[in-house]
Amino acid sequence: MNELERVIDYIEENITEDIGLKDVADYAGYSPFYFSRSFVKAAGLSVSEYIRIRKLQHSVSDLLNGMKIIDIAIKYSFDSHEGYTRSFKGLFGSSPSIVNRNMKEYLLPEVSGKLCKRNLDVNAEVEKMDLNSEMHMLLFEVLKNSIEEAKEGFCTEIAVSFLEGNSVRISDDGRGIPIEKGEDIFSKIFEGKLISKKEYLLTDNLVLDEIKTVNALSESMQVTVYRKGKCYRQDYIKGIAQHPLIETADAHKTGMVIEFTPDSDIFTNCRWDKEKISGWIRENGCDVLKSCKIIIKD
Repeated sequence: MNELERVIDYIEENITEDIGLKDVADYAGYSPFYFSRSFVKAAGLSVSEYIRIRKLQHSVSDLLNGMKIIDIAIKYSFDSHEGYTRSFKGLFGSSPSIVNRNMKEYLLPEVSGKLCKRNLDVNAEVEKMDLNSEMHMLLFEVLKNSIEEAKEGFCTEIAVSFLEGNSVRISDDGRGIPIEKGEDIFSKIFEGKLISKKEYLLTDNLVLDEIKTVNALSESMQVTVYRKGKCYRQDYIKGIAQHPLIETADAHKTGMVIEFTPDSDIFTNCRWDKEKISGWIRENGCDVLKSCKIIIKD
């Protein structure tokens, strides 16, 4: 059994418990940052999103067996009856009551054999990094994308702004990160056993593994992308999308704005170090500083 199989089994065995990224990372024996990044690369979505989907899929059997919705919500550690119902409808496209009324039987999808054959690729040397340094890695993961845009000649300004509550905002005028609907993400895990496209409405719309990792380790994240004449926006809480991807017309600019708050349950008492961030920018962005303005704002 490889490491990823062991992690998947742990999640299945504790599917009714209130488990999250930190619990799974501790079980696997890795730091939250590097475990999250490795899981995203192997599975295509965050740990929290994977757990949420499996909880909802398991809950369908209880629903069809006559269990009350409030009891199901409690059993699978959802915050409330409303929270469970909202998540259920987001995944399956119908409310629990409609599914219960119209569905005769439900076969729990098995985790894809292709996923279980993969392994977690975690660097044993870097997993020992202290939490404050790991929190800064979240910011650097986003900045890497902006700097790469500048290196390719598509970005002339990058801004880092520090906000209240340990939040940070990174913006650039590059091409905007790629966006997708997420069907291929889930095909990597459930082998096409989900029924309709409605089930994908609230999935992770972020393509870049680096951004998914940041999302998985954030209390909240807001992503705005200006790309190909349109504006896309999504809001996340604890790695979970809060609504379908919002798409509006905005043909006047390109770029992205990512604002996030690191998860305080993981990065307890950690704060941003502007000197460390400035040093990282000088070291990693030296090739673009003449052609791209990088601003750090209070």
